[in-house]
Amino acid sequence: MLLGIVLHASTRFIPYYDADNAVARMTLGNTINVLHGFRMPLFFLISGFFTAMLWHKRGALSLLRHRAKRVLLPFVVAVIVILPLTGWGFRTGRLLAGQDPGEPTNYFSALLNVFDLRLAHLWFLWMLWVLVCAFVIAVGVRHLIKRHAPRVATWLSRGHGVFIGAMVVATIVGQYAMVDSPFGPGYTEKILLDPVVLGYYAGFFAVGCAMCLPSGHVHPGFLRITRNWVILTVVSALLVATAIATVGPSLAASRAFQVAFSWVAILALLGLFRVVFSTSRPWVRWLSDASFWLYLMHLPLVAVFQGVVAPWPLPFYVKTVLIFLFTVIPLLVAYQYGVRYTPVGTLLNGKRTRTNKRKPQPSTV
Repeated sequence: MLLGIVLHASTRFIPYYDADNAVARMTLGNTINVLHGFRMPLFFLISGFFTAMLWHKRGALSLLRHRAKRVLLPFVVAVIVILPLTGWGFRTGRLLAGQDPGEPTNYFSALLNVFDLRLAHLWFLWMLWVLVCAFVIAVGVRHLIKRHAPRVATWLSRGHGVFIGAMVVATIVGQYAMVDSPFGPGYTEKILLDPVVLGYYAGFFAVGCAMCLPSGHVHPGFLRITRNWVILTVVSALLVATAIATVGPSLAASRAFQVAFSWVAILALLGLFRVVFSTSRPWVRWLSDASFWLYLMHLPLVAVFQGVVAPWPLPFYVKTVLIFLFTVIPLLVAYQYGVRYTPVGTLLNGKRTRTNKRKPQPSTV
């Protein structure tokens, strides 16, 4: 989620740096390409893992109720509240940068015509809900096959590796089918999701599901691979560099390197996370909880602060860092003191209780 804020802070929504600055375009463009190449595929793979884990522990109906509370309901509230704020942020940013703000959007009318509504950065929540529903349907079909055709069910259960291979192939096909996206996966910003983009992310989601054992642990095959995270990191760096270099000369070759980079980078990061975050740390849990709030609320502030720093005579990289800090710091403060222990925090992360760090005073007689 935090990398998404970095990505959007680097994106020139408001002209906060000179478009003729070749160094800025190359530096920020490559930053965006690298982050975009693995960020959302990693998100959906992890989401698939936790979806399967919840199903193993609680069952399909409990999974659906949980995801409705933590995904669907926040999505509906965000569409009603945050999308208008995002429109305001972009108009304000353009005004501050001395540009025409454009005509304001009538979001009430847009909500009535929901199929034409642009979801902006909220699209991932809707896609996640669709994938969870598809998972529950697949579980139901699996149950029927197991009940009425046990031999077929046994045969299917032995095809774990084949299933993962098929999903990897699906992501490769999806990358080649996204003709409007020269680098990385495409976007789908409407309620009627682009089937190609949906299929692409479904491949990562499905592999995440397959990673989860009935015990809730990661499949040992993935653990063996991710132990070599240092080597995988080096390989992923070579792959993304090759993918970027070949976009112009050979887009077809670049797409193959792009998909390979996504998978290798994901495996490298999973291995790194197992090393760095193998023990529970309260601040990591806190930041993990806060990241959902940060991502939902960041885009209006990013647009405003891009407009604020636009006239400042500073290097582009300093402006980008300032936009990130100006966005994240107020949102973190707001999360701790105005969100975490309120109904909004319960909506996003479940109920959290304050911990009293003061030691009890000894009683006196």
